[in-house]
Amino acid sequence: KKAQREWQQKQKTALNRMALAKFVDLQGSFVKGVSLDGTALQDVIQNMDSVMDIFTQLINDASFGESLLCKIVAILSFGTLGASNGGKLCKASMFEKKLRKDPSWKKDDIIANNALAFSFVLRFCTVLMNDIGVH
Repeated sequence: KKAQREWQQKQKTALNRMALAKFVDLQGSFVKGVSLDGTALQDVIQNMDSVMDIFTQLINDASFGESLLCKIVAILSFGTLGASNGGKLCKASMFEKKLRKDPSWKKDDIIANNALAFSFVLRFCTVLMNDIGVH
């Protein structure tokens, strides 16, 4: 029994590490931004789905502590605000300045990337709420 518990703990630890590594990669995609045309967008969406599936399993199995979950929510929140802008906060004044400098600047990409990142935040929070029984 002890060997089985140790093996299960090693599996759990490996899955946690893999999930966090995929999460970091996903956040990197959000920070860099994704072109709205082409396969890059589909790749990020597939990555989002993969990370969400792993997180759902780990949350349902109570593999993450509350402290780590709070940190993930904070990272997601700040990542959303800086999506597609090198991690820098996207303020309305920034949009105005960039449009004045370059009227052809495409703000749609930043808005779409913010929406993409925010959709992941909402999905993650939904998994958390379902896990604690809030409906």
